[in-house]
Amino acid sequence: MQKLGRNEPCYCGSGIKYKRCCLNKNATNLAAPAPAAVIPTTPSAAPSIPQLIQEELSWENEVYQQTALNFYNQTQDLYPVVEVDQTIRLWNDYSTAEMPVIKKEGVFPAALEQCICSMNGHEITKAQLADKYDVSVATITQRANQIMSFAVPEQA
Repeated sequence: MQKLGRNEPCYCGSGIKYKRCCLNKNATNLAAPAPAAVIPTTPSAAPSIPQLIQEELSWENEVYQQTALNFYNQTQDLYPVVEVDQTIRLWNDYSTAEMPVIKKEGVFPAALEQCICSMNGHEITKAQLADKYDVSVATITQRANQIMSFAVPEQA
């Protein structure tokens, strides 16, 4: 079995680098971790993102589902499908746990795009996202930080 590098995506499927996700959890475990369920990447095996959003994931609020669709519509040709899938799953987990209040339509899609870029090393400025979604840079920063803190809780 090949050793997992610190800067490679975490085996758990979070989309975050191993060193920022499960490295500390596995520090005392000498055996290599078992890989988590792999998200299929072949078109025949993987559900489409709209199908994932509309049929497979359960949403606490219709607005959260619409936010996922808005994010997908804004990013579908910009990032790899697996990264969009992971970010939508993160949004589903976050929105279910935190139940955020959504006052402006573009805030969370912008924050999710900031998260996908941060987690996967894509280059885009917050100013570009602010223009794209018609929201403030400060709002994007605040919401993206909340989502990322949820995704990678601070080690105690």
